[in-house]
Amino acid sequence: MKKLSTGWKIFLFSTVLIWVFILAAVFVSNEDTPEDVAKQKIEKLFDPWDGSHRELTKVIKSNLRDPDTYEHIETTCEIS
Repeated sequence: MKKLSTGWKIFLFSTVLIWVFILAAVFVSNEDTPEDVAKQKIEKLFDPWDGSHRELTKVIKSNLRDPDTYEHIETTCEIS
């Protein structure tokens, strides 16, 4: 088996090193900050289909004589 020349060793080492940096950047950038986690928790409270607050809708419907008459128009939430 042939030994690799110094040029090939440097090429292979630098290629592996570049991949290590690329993978490290990808995995480090995917970490959620506490603000991102809080925002995700808040967003889970709302229905993605119509934007209504799920628990609030349940409370409103449970207090109506005819829950089928409930119609969600708009819900807003400001996340700062």
